[in-house]
Amino acid sequence: AAKYNDEAILPVVSQYSILMTAYNLYDRAEQADPTRKFDVTAGIREQWSKADLADEITRLEADIERRLAAYSISAQVMGSLEKITYCALAKRPACKDPALALKWVNIALNNEKKLKRHTPLLSFHKARLLAATGHQEEAVELMEKIINDFPDNDYYKIKLAELYDTLGMTDKFREILRPISLELIEKYIPASSMEYVRSILEQ
Repeated sequence: AAKYNDEAILPVVSQYSILMTAYNLYDRAEQADPTRKFDVTAGIREQWSKADLADEITRLEADIERRLAAYSISAQVMGSLEKITYCALAKRPACKDPALALKWVNIALNNEKKLKRHTPLLSFHKARLLAATGHQEEAVELMEKIINDFPDNDYYKIKLAELYDTLGMTDKFREILRPISLELIEKYIPASSMEYVRSILEQ
């Protein structure tokens, strides 16, 4: 495994992401056709066995937690957490699952060395991960607090609207989106969902 400066987090996350992707390649090859797994994973096997990958991934997970708890939450660290959150929400193999990402975001939020300006973005990541792990109502409560603290942030409002929609809270979905221009909504909501959004706003 590569060695890093004690306070560096992004390269550790990058290494973790690479190894998670390799580990998932093993899994997919085995599920698709166990007899072909050695052909599919030949390049990976030159450096790692599946068991060695699992051990190194576990070590890196503990290392990331240590770094998040021990060192200041810099712009570099915030970028790392954003990458982790994105991968977990998109179900990309570069992060194990939203629950693990949520654990790391919570560690960062509890880090007394973090800058106050990082709290809302970390809380936003936490809300999205809460929703992804089945805690929608808690996610909504946290998002509403963020919006109360930052009422001019339309991006947060749009993401809260998506949570409202997930919970079937159509009136709140409509209420929070109506003051926001359609042009801005279109920037953050997939084009495939815009017809539905327009129909709700027109009611």
